[in-house]
Amino acid sequence: AEGKTEIVGFVRDVTERKKAEQALADEATRRRILIDQSRDGIVVLDENGKVYEANQRFAEMLGYTPEEAAELHVWDWEFVVPREQVLEMVRSVDETGDHFETQHRRKDGTIYDVEISTNGTMCAGQKLIFCVCRDITERKQAEKTIHQQNEFLNNILDSLTHPFYVIDANDYTVKMANLAAELGDLSENPICYALAHKSDKPCQSAECTCPLEEVKKTKKPVVVEHIHYDEGGNARNIEVHGYR
Repeated sequence: AEGKTEIVGFVRDVTERKKAEQALADEATRRRILIDQSRDGIVVLDENGKVYEANQRFAEMLGYTPEEAAELHVWDWEFVVPREQVLEMVRSVDETGDHFETQHRRKDGTIYDVEISTNGTMCAGQKLIFCVCRDITERKQAEKTIHQQNEFLNNILDSLTHPFYVIDANDYTVKMANLAAELGDLSENPICYALAHKSDKPCQSAECTCPLEEVKKTKKPVVVEHIHYDEGGNARNIEVHGYR
């Protein structure tokens, strides 16, 4: 009728859609929290090596602000691999990923050791590379210290004029020996009783007590007299000091 306005409409129940949208939002929030709270640096790269997204920890590791980190390319921090090679590595990463160690350069120019895990994925038609970066500087330093200590110990042992062995008490294999032992390469795990007694089994006689068995039994250092045979088959009276 004249002077009246009629509106035609319909009502649609969107409860399920809203629940789905909220679930997606909650999942995105959980993922964001996991990434932001990670103690590892996490960076997502595009296939040109440009930072697509990075967490706070990644920026901190490099000494940049999050805003500065967002403008970086992978060659801005990669210290070991040249630019063209690292770009090729980025583009070749697929869903199987990769795992390797390298070094990164901070904003101030200092270098640190890092362990990288990568995975490639497609997102909205764009290839992205997800990278987890773990600072392993302390671990590498510890490994270096252990290596130096072992080298120092080996030098001391090799300076001894008497043979020195480290033997696995479970299978009698010689794991370590100094130069005076004249055993050479130990990669084939020689057996101590085969070397010392030319025997196919450990010594068990009352006259020839096995020092390994004595140490295992008493759990204390022992000193026993043994008969060893030299390369010429000649018997030699040997005093053996065994320690656990």
